[in-house]
Amino acid sequence: RHDFKAMSATGDFASGASCDFHVVVRLRNVLQGNRAESVSFVLEAEGSPPTAPESVVDGEGPHGADLPLVWVGPTRVSVVDLGPDEGMDLRFKARVAGPGVYNLNQFRVVMNGSSFHFPQHCLVTVESTYTP
Repeated sequence: RHDFKAMSATGDFASGASCDFHVVVRLRNVLQGNRAESVSFVLEAEGSPPTAPESVVDGEGPHGADLPLVWVGPTRVSVVDLGPDEGMDLRFKARVAGPGVYNLNQFRVVMNGSSFHFPQHCLVTVESTYTP
């Protein structure tokens, strides 16, 4: 099981500045009963797909279009033997170059030779504090 919270961030995008923010992925092994066993896996933060970020349209036009979300620092975490009903928080750092709505759910889980992505969107709204 994983949890994503709705988030927002602000940044001063004057002079080409970017906005960095922390992303916490909370994971829990929910295997119970006769299926209860420890699990090991790798969680990877992947680069932005071509459609990300999702642009938002308001009275001033689209924001965030064609601006990528990039991961800063470590992007791969190996988890070994997460026991039944145990949980953990994994921390990542993201960077965006402009205001918009970005999908943070760019994680891939590799486990037992297979990989999958979480099906939900986790959106963060980034607003500019810059006022001309």
